[in-house]
Amino acid sequence: MTSVALLCHADAVVTADPELTGALERSGIEAWTPDAFVTFALDADPVRTRAALLRMVRRRWLADDDTRREADDDELFARLAEWAARDLGANSADLLAPPAR
Repeated sequence: MTSVALLCHADAVVTADPELTGALERSGIEAWTPDAFVTFALDADPVRTRAALLRMVRRRWLADDDTRREADDDELFARLAEWAARDLGANSADLLAPPAR
């Protein structure tokens, strides 16, 4: 992975692997955790990032369940926040939580 990142002149690579993180950093490539990357994307362009995440969620989580295809965005963001808290980290989960009404 480090070789590919170097060949592609990558500035950063998203990884949760500590060994890869060390190899990347020794090569001058920034290693981002998945939580840091999602947090950055949400901060940099919240509208486009949230829209992209909704498209992915509808395609992956709801594709086989026609009754849920029309799921409410807030419901999906609540599920995304739960997933992020479990698999990514608190930063992403906080940013993905549906807005308070």
